[in-house]
Amino acid sequence: MKKAKAEHLTKITKEIVISLCKESNNSQDDGTGYVSSVKSVLEGMKSYLEAQGKSLEFKKFFENLYSFSKNIWIESIIKNRLKEPDGSLAEKETLYYDYCFEHIYKKGNFPL
Repeated sequence: MKKAKAEHLTKITKEIVISLCKESNNSQDDGTGYVSSVKSVLEGMKSYLEAQGKSLEFKKFFENLYSFSKNIWIESIIKNRLKEPDGSLAEKETLYYDYCFEHIYKKGNFPL
């Protein structure tokens, strides 16, 4: 994939993901709606790129957008909530929500 095209697709996809995250926060979604929507967006981009014969070049693009999607969701959850000086709770919360994102992405539901 040409660099300019990759940057353009990345920018568009990130804007979509940011919008989904904001909507998730506004609707007090537990994450299942957001993560499922992100999965749909990423899988759609994957299908598009595969149809363009760019599946090998897609791997890094997908990984970057997947990480971006997970990170902004986790940050939106833990920001302003955790004010411990040592940050230990923030680290535990980050690991927990990282696990939750992975679980929802793979299984479609929030882990119990």
